[in-house]
Amino acid sequence: MSPPVPFPRRAPRGRFGTEPPPSQRIALVSGANRGLGLEVSRQLAAAGMTVLLGARNLAAGEKAAKALGREGGDVHGSRGRHQRPPPAAAVCVALS
Repeated sequence: MSPPVPFPRRAPRGRFGTEPPPSQRIALVSGANRGLGLEVSRQLAAAGMTVLLGARNLAAGEKAAKALGREGGDVHGSRGRHQRPPPAAAVCVALS
């Protein structure tokens, strides 16, 4: 019988760099104009992250983004597409 193969060890934390602070992170939450997505967006914004709030209905998404913005978060509404993320160019434009 051959000797057992050692289990590979995980790289120590921080070896590949440090994680950016929440103020430098961007979260894209789909279906965020109501329900669970809205609450996730609220909590991410409260943690200091920039939140791109995706909704099928742009008006509903912008309304929810304004409501979360009044609570003090950096939230931007965007029109989401069913099962398809927005193009990278659209996300960049939304942030500028």
